[in-house]
Amino acid sequence: MAKIGIYCLGHRRPEAFLTHARELAKCKYKDFHFYLLGDGFNGEHVKELYNILGDKISLFEFPRTHDNYMKKILFAISKNHEYSIKHDEDCFLVSESWDRLFLMADQMGDEDLCATGVISNGIPTVDLFIENHTPDIKEELFNDFCNIKLAVYGPDYSSLNETYNSWDPKYYYSKVKTFPHHYKGIHPVRVSLDAVKKINNYILNNFKEVMSPKQCSIIRDNETYPYFCNGVMLIRTSEWKTIVEDISLYVDGFDEVPLNKYRDKTKKNLVIDCGIPILHTMYNWTPDWEYEKDLISKICLKIGEQ
Repeated sequence: MAKIGIYCLGHRRPEAFLTHARELAKCKYKDFHFYLLGDGFNGEHVKELYNILGDKISLFEFPRTHDNYMKKILFAISKNHEYSIKHDEDCFLVSESWDRLFLMADQMGDEDLCATGVISNGIPTVDLFIENHTPDIKEELFNDFCNIKLAVYGPDYSSLNETYNSWDPKYYYSKVKTFPHHYKGIHPVRVSLDAVKKINNYILNNFKEVMSPKQCSIIRDNETYPYFCNGVMLIRTSEWKTIVEDISLYVDGFDEVPLNKYRDKTKKNLVIDCGIPILHTMYNWTPDWEYEKDLISKICLKIGEQ
């Protein structure tokens, strides 16, 4: 049994999962198994995936039902890998970054809950991504964040809006921390496709420089960042199982709030390696599927050129 099980959630974009497989095949670290959890697999794609990863990949069908997501999570925690990586299909890493993420498993202490890199529009990592990987547009983006109003469906986030003279991520997250709702996965980037596109365009125009891992700080936090939207997450499988099976932590049909409530309760760390860049395409709060389709083609082409 491999030390790390990787669970790729979704099966909408063949270009994406084929790119993930090719990057994983190039990794120096080999003690992993990649699970593609989706539906309607194309025979040619299946053949190509096995040609790329051989016995390091397994495909499992999950029909698209209302509880499709949690069925995949329950499948993941049933496997006997020491560590698990939950991986949303629209999050991209180059092979060197995958290797760095794998090695974080050996750096996890008992006080650490889960680990990740800096996701390009992730919460809470977007500001860290900008500071460490796109500093040329930091001032422009931080000015944008000052002026984006959090008017979206769901909870009323208007209390988080105020007039900012400059963007201070720590101050912003201190406000989010006291926001009286379970859903604290909110940031100006989540409601602004323009900001997301600005980040994506810079990445595409400077791909190798931005997406190559760097020597940056590793943050262990149980205080500053109140909520983690976990597009890519490394966690001990046994602890993930404990969280997922605790029905008292749920407020909806997903495991994101339970993870964060468990972290609040145990005061365990979110570990962020600021030197691991992860490109997330966009949020479904600001849907533009034609844009995303074109973006994924460009990302896969750029990764293939590395």
